[in-house]
Amino acid sequence: MSRPVRLGLTAMVAALALTAAGCGDDAPAGDTSGPVTLSYAVWDVNQVPVMEELAAAFTTEHPNITIKVQMTPWADYWTKLRAAVTGGAAPDVFWMNGPNIQLYADNGVIMPLSDRIGEAKLDLGAYPKALIDLYTFGATPRCTRGWA
Repeated sequence: MSRPVRLGLTAMVAALALTAAGCGDDAPAGDTSGPVTLSYAVWDVNQVPVMEELAAAFTTEHPNITIKVQMTPWADYWTKLRAAVTGGAAPDVFWMNGPNIQLYADNGVIMPLSDRIGEAKLDLGAYPKALIDLYTFGATPRCTRGWA
C-alpha cells in the first residue's frame, strides 16, 4: 500500500473512530454497544470508490458501525452542507477545506478533538505540521457536530 493511501486510511479511520466515540448522533456519546450508522460526505466522485473501500476496511474492524459515503459535487457541496447543518441534518463526518473551517468552527459545528486524540494516542506527527495547523481552530483540532 502506498504512503498516500496509508495516510488516507489512517486519517479516515481516525476520523471515523473519533466520530463513533462521541460525535455521531445515532447513539449516545460513549455508547458503542449497538449498531451505529455514520454518514461521510465528500465532494469528489473519483474518490468515492476509495472512500467506500476504506469504509469497508473500517467496518471489518468495527462491525457495529456502518458508513454511508455521500457524494455531492463541488459545485453544490458547500451549499448543501450549509443547508444540512442549518437544518440539523449534517453528515457525521465531512470533508472540510481551509477557507471554510473558520465558519464551521466559529458556529460550533465542529467539536474539539484534543481529548479524543490523546485518548486514541494518535500520532499527529504523521501529518505535515502545516496541515495540522490549517485544521486547528484556536488550540484544538476539531471534528463535525451539529450546527449551533
